[in-house]
Amino acid sequence: MWELSHFVVQQNIRRFSDQLRSETDAMRRGRLQRLLVEEEDRLGFTVERLEELDRAIADGDKRVEFQRTKIDNLKNCGCDVRAAKAVLRNMEEIQSIYKQYRLMLLQAIDRNGVINGA
Repeated sequence: MWELSHFVVQQNIRRFSDQLRSETDAMRRGRLQRLLVEEEDRLGFTVERLEELDRAIADGDKRVEFQRTKIDNLKNCGCDVRAAKAVLRNMEEIQSIYKQYRLMLLQAIDRNGVINGA
């Protein structure tokens, strides 16, 4: 049963992250951010979760760099880059949330001296 709920939480995290990449409404973005953090909290403070988060951050960094390259290519052909820049800002915001959450996770593990959910 735990594996199924863990899977559902991971899928929710992916869905909220995907929605955040393209959402432009500030209120909706705030709600999605809160939902994302709540789902992250459900996974607990474990070394496994820290490793998953590190992979997500590394993947996100690659996506951000790819988006920057796309923007440069669009600029070079004289295309409108406003939408692409908005997506980039959203992606950078998601990265910031994950990096802040990672720090919070490390602090919780350090403070507790034990790893919850392990």
